[in-house]
Amino acid sequence: RVIAENKENHSFLVQEYRITQVVKLFIALSYISTSVLVFYFWGSVDIAAVFLNLFFGLIGQWLLSVWYYQGLSKLGIISAISSLSKVLFFVYVILFATSPDDVNKILIAYNLPLFILALFFFLLNINDFKTSSKINYKMCVTKISSGFNVFIGDFAPNLYNNIPSIVL
Repeated sequence: RVIAENKENHSFLVQEYRITQVVKLFIALSYISTSVLVFYFWGSVDIAAVFLNLFFGLIGQWLLSVWYYQGLSKLGIISAISSLSKVLFFVYVILFATSPDDVNKILIAYNLPLFILALFFFLLNINDFKTSSKINYKMCVTKISSGFNVFIGDFAPNLYNNIPSIVL
């Protein structure tokens, strides 16, 4: 909402984008690390497949920054990237998935096209986010605390609905 309200203020947009992206990257890397550690002790799971799936998925979403372009009402390119990613995944499954043993490859292939396309899109637009201003720890903590209510509102119902599956 903040992005939509300040579309005309480029310096504010750049600062908001950078702070939010730092926080999102920290959360994504924390989630990847925690998940790999949990699955390491799980035993019968391919750790490399878990890591690659999480990495390509979370970092791909981080690079794409849907929240930012949604605030700017520029969802055309985001929709095109997402659709192309799904088509590439579908083609991969049709051509290369031959047995149930390919499940790890299929999971990785689901996120890999999005990661590659988002990386390309990010590299094309990286100059839009350059600034001389610095991001500090206090800015990141403020961003996390201001978004905590949204996180709880989104997380709590999902956790409540998934507790039986998690326990099993």
